[in-house]
Amino acid sequence: FIQLNDNKIDGSISSNIGKLSSLSGFYCLNNSFEGSLPSEIGKLKKLNYLIATTNKLSGEIPSEIGQASNLVNLLLNSNQLTGSIPSEIGLLKGLGIPDPNVNGLRLDSNRLTGSLPESMFGLQDLKMLNLGSNSLTGTISASIGQLQLLETLDLS
Repeated sequence: FIQLNDNKIDGSISSNIGKLSSLSGFYCLNNSFEGSLPSEIGKLKKLNYLIATTNKLSGEIPSEIGQASNLVNLLLNSNQLTGSIPSEIGLLKGLGIPDPNVNGLRLDSNRLTGSLPESMFGLQDLKMLNLGSNSLTGTISASIGQLQLLETLDLS
């Protein structure tokens, strides 16, 4: 894994991250990374943890994130991400699988818009979902009842 937490690192996350085929965790919280999350992140089939909280990441969450099929913890909160939540997030069936360090899915405190993708409600192992402090719209689907292990939901 790569751990870069709590530094003053700036610049962008290189698209070359997609070449790190054995990477299991990428932790870069509390830095000043900017620019978009590279679509090449989807090439990381062994990635379990993507923790990029409290940076200056912008642009849309790449749809290729759904190809990082072993993710159990996706924390992109407290950035400047825009656009809608990609429906491909629903392909991350491992999000929330029991692990003492799992926080589930956090996309709160960004600039996300649009409605919640229906595919998100298929993440049946999800324990925590925080999408608060965005500009999301629409209704909450009755399919939310499929999230039977959900312990925390924050849409404030």
